[in-house]
This record gives sequence, structure tokens and C-alpha cells, in this order.
Amino acid sequence: GEDARALAQAAVVLGTAGGGTGPGTAVAGLPAAAPELLLMLPGGEGSHGEALRVATQMRDYFRRLGDGRREASALLSISCAQLQGGHLEQAAIAAKRARMLFSEEGDAVGRGSAMQLLLEAHHRRGEFRLAVQVAERGASSYGEAGDLEGKARMLYGVAQNSVAFAVHEGARVQ
Repeated sequence: GEDARALAQAAVVLGTAGGGTGPGTAVAGLPAAAPELLLMLPGGEGSHGEALRVATQMRDYFRRLGDGRREASALLSISCAQLQGGHLEQAAIAAKRARMLFSEEGDAVGRGSAMQLLLEAHHRRGEFRLAVQVAERGASSYGEAGDLEGKARMLYGVAQNSVAFAVHEGARVQ
């Protein structure tokens, strides 16, 4: 419990205080992972609130630095925390902003990750047609980056939401 929380908070300090490491390094991905670690800890809504607070501070910090890639990573954590808390509209807004920043940075994998969170928000809201469209674009982003696992996850999202949409529209399985 407390040891894991301290570790997650230390990860935030290391990630935000560290400098000079480029994208794709372990440290570059560390700050975005810390709020997700906090979400996995026991404590329910408190953990959600703490994760959201930390991720928001990270977003603001990286925005001030002009570091679009790390700001986008923090937005992924915000979106994840919002999904965890059931705040689907806010999750979608953060994921869309992250997608835009990753696009500006030329990061196809990051763009795909943002679309995966956006896909989840649309699916949970019952917006299956939109979820299919997002999943198709996400599969394309992951494919562009050569990330076959990410592409497969998004293609699964296409299939899952296509079936959900068909059932929602009245299709029946015989």
C-alpha cells in the first residue's frame, strides 16, 4: 500500500525532475506510468483523485516546458484516470488532446495509444459507430509505426464494436 504509493510518487519526481533523456527511453515513459500505478493501489476513489491530481500536475509542468510529447503522455494518464473514475467525457477530451499532440510530434504509437483510450470511452458510452471509426484509425497509426500488437488490439476493437453496433441496431445471432 504505502510503499507502492511512495514508489509511484518517487517515479513522478524522477520523471519530472530528470532532464535530457530523449523520447523512447525508460525515464521518458516513467512520469506517465506513475498515475496509472496509483490507480492500481487500494483505496478506490481516493486513488483515482490522487492519480488525476498527479497527472494534471505533470501535464501542466510539461506544458510550461513546451514538451509536447511528455504533455501528451500525461494526458494519457489523465484520460486513464478519468476512465477509471467513470468520467467518460473528460476521458475522451484528454485522449483527443493527447492524440493531437502526438500527431504534432510525429509519434504514431502515442497517437495509437490515445485512440485506444478514446475507443474505450466511446465503447463505454455506447457510441459503437464512433468506436469503430476510432479503432480503424488507431490500427492505421499502429501499423504505420510497425506495432503489430497495437494494431491487433485496435482491430479487435473494430470487431467488438461492429458486433455491438449490429446488436444495438437489432441484429440477432441465429
